[in-house]
Amino acid sequence: MIFSNFRSKRSHDDCMEYDQNLQETSTKANKNYCSIADSTRPAGLTGPAGPTGPTGLTGPAGPTGPTGLTGPAGPTGPTGLIGPTGPTGPTGLIGPIGPTGPTGLTGPAGPTGPTGLTGPAGPTGPTGLIGPAGPTGPTGLTGPTGPTGLNGPAGPAGPAGKPAPRPAYAAFHSTQSQTIPAAAPNAAPVSITSDILNDIRLEEDGITITFLRTGLYHISYGIIATSAAGPDASIGIYESKHGTPAPAAAASIRPLLTGNREVNGTFMSTYSAGDTIFLGISSSNPVTLFTNTTESAVNAHITINSLDLYD
Repeated sequence: MIFSNFRSKRSHDDCMEYDQNLQETSTKANKNYCSIADSTRPAGLTGPAGPTGPTGLTGPAGPTGPTGLTGPAGPTGPTGLIGPTGPTGPTGLIGPIGPTGPTGLTGPAGPTGPTGLTGPAGPTGPTGLIGPAGPTGPTGLTGPTGPTGLNGPAGPAGPAGKPAPRPAYAAFHSTQSQTIPAAAPNAAPVSITSDILNDIRLEEDGITITFLRTGLYHISYGIIATSAAGPDASIGIYESKHGTPAPAAAASIRPLLTGNREVNGTFMSTYSAGDTIFLGISSSNPVTLFTNTTESAVNAHITINSLDLYD
């Protein structure tokens, strides 16, 4: 079926070529011929394609079609360089004054001007109601101190306080010219003057020292003799017991030297309140103490210190 249609089509095409080449046969005769040929002759082989004919004349332009949709905008190109500023043109005429615009907002308040003169006082108005009490203000500065008032009556005496802890002490010396009489084997006292006293007293005779408190004491002494002392002469601290002087302690006795040489001694001993002592010289000959009237030099001294405190 496909082959038969091919043959019919080819025979028809050949008839058309024949008709065009002869250019003599009428359309009707040509159609008859081709009908006969198609039905009576066998189809020949297909020949090669002929050359392309000349292009026909261009037909008239058809009507303009509808406008297509607008395409998307292209990207913005770069901004060009700013050109130089041109010269300033002449000032134009001043135009007519326009209508007054709306009033602007009120500006901030200016600084307060100077206070004007006080006007005359007006008549006193009626007294208003008393308002609530305001907060208490800050305390004012303290005023000057007033005069001291009279002393009130003395109160009753309080109980006696306990003495502060302190040692008993005393210091004595002699600068006067004096000659100590011979008294061996006993001792004759040396006159002295007190410097400081605390719980120790120098009696009115200027010789006897009295302890006012019981305790252990450290005692140091010294003397400077000029001459006339016997070979048995000595100095020391003596106690007065039953009216007879006796050495306070064997360690308190020192041999007496002459020629303006000083002799010193020191010892410790316990004394009770009321006990008495004195600085004495035991010699078979009178003894003269060193004297320097221009300098008031010390020729005898005693220092006493307790080694315990008040309880």
